[in-house]
Amino acid sequence: EDVNLFYKHPKGGDKLTYKFIDETFSKFGELKSLKISMNKDGTNKGFAYISFAEADSAKKCIDEMGKDGSVSIF
Repeated sequence: EDVNLFYKHPKGGDKLTYKFIDETFSKFGELKSLKISMNKDGTNKGFAYISFAEADSAKKCIDEMGKDGSVSIF
């Protein structure tokens, strides 16, 4: 069962890249999909949707990164 998470980067959009997400979130488990929300001008909005292949991976992520409110279940 996959679980979708919403991630808001605390430092804004310029730091949010696919490489950053892969390096930050893949340590919790296999990423099934991810999407960075973009503005019409091609810059990102500073948030992303991330889906883990396993619910346990998403739970680990929430337990570690959800304390500051930057990660939540979507």
